[in-house]
Parts: sequence; structure tokens; C-alpha cells
Amino acid sequence: MARPRGAGERGEQTRAKILATAELLFGERGFAETRLEDVAEAVGVRRAALVYYFADKQDLYRAVLDDVFGGLARRMVTASESQSSPAERVEAMAAAWVGYVAERPAVARLYLREIANATPGRPPAIADHVKAVYDHITAVVRQGERAGAFPPVNTVHLLGMVAGATLLFTVGVPALGIEPSYDPLSSRELAAHREQIVRMTRGLLGLNGAAARPPKKAKKRTAGRRS
Repeated sequence: MARPRGAGERGEQTRAKILATAELLFGERGFAETRLEDVAEAVGVRRAALVYYFADKQDLYRAVLDDVFGGLARRMVTASESQSSPAERVEAMAAAWVGYVAERPAVARLYLREIANATPGRPPAIADHVKAVYDHITAVVRQGERAGAFPPVNTVHLLGMVAGATLLFTVGVPALGIEPSYDPLSSRELAAHREQIVRMTRGLLGLNGAAARPPKKAKKRTAGRRS
């Protein structure tokens, strides 16, 4: 089997550094405004070194998206599998999303850029990763519904509420300058936001802080008896 480009411990470290640097630059400037020369300079290597690991800028960009959003999908699934009840699994995924954005701030900007640049018939490059998250959340939600843990839930609303709130929290408010001293990535603000997201998630699941009630059994009707 052929060895991958840049194989070897040192090569893997260099490749990881290129990906991490490109992640930040693509998030800040977007694809069009980010040059391979900019990435190379920030990493501290020549442009030719980048081409050794990635064929061109498009190849590097796709690798960044796969690394960022593939990592997000894995993080949320792992968080879900660490819990037992359906409600706890959904809450864990919501909290994991907030934590992931805190660790990798560029994910919010990359997400927004991809969505903004999507056109009819041309889904964004992150579509498969987001669909994987959506399908996993949907499966857990349906499990909870069947078990009577919570009433029917629209997964689109759930995902939109959690993702949308965090995107506004981390990118929207700072960009608008509503609160000049506001730092969404401070430990205090993140803890408060994570708590709020979990509370909102419970509300959408119909729990509102109370234990879920089992579904009521349908009353049997006696044949021939009028209601």
C-alpha cells in the first residue's frame, strides 16, 4: 500500500499544523481571500511545502472542513453515547456543540460562510457532516419519543435552535458590537451559555426541568356501548 503524502511522525505534525493554521485563516478571511502563501507564512514554511501535503488551495480547504466538521460529528456522537436516557443524550450533544465551538472558534465562521455560499443544487461542502449529526440526533429523539421520555420533537427546530443560538452568541453579537467588552469565549460566558442551551433543549423536549411522564394508556371502549 502506498504511504500517504507526508507520512511519518514529523510529516503528521507538519500537516496538523498546516490544517490548524488554515482553519483559523479560512474562518477569518474566507476561502477567496486566503492565499496558500498566507498559510505558509503563518506556519513558517515555504509554499512548496504546502503543496507537498495538499494539491492546491481547494484540497486544503476541503481537508480543513473534513477535519473540523468530521471532528464535530464525532464529538457529538461520543457525548451522546456517554449517557443513558434519551433526554440526557440530547442534552449532552447540545452541550458538546457549545464546548466544541469554544475549543475551535473558527467552526462558527466556517459554518456561516459555507451556508451563505450555498446555492440551489449545490449543497455546501459540510452538508454530509451536518447530515450525520442531524441523523444521529433524530435517531435519539425518536428513541425518546417511543419510550415516552418526551412528546414528539421536530429535529429541525431542535438543531436550528441550538446551533443558531451559539452562532449568534459567538459570532453575531461580537460582530455587531452591541456589548464592546463582551467576550463570548471567556469561561464565565461559556458556562452560562452552555447552561442556557441545555435549559432551552429541555424546554423543547417538553421537560422544563421536570421528570418526563410516561404516556397515558388509551382507554378501551366496550363494543356496542355509545360514547
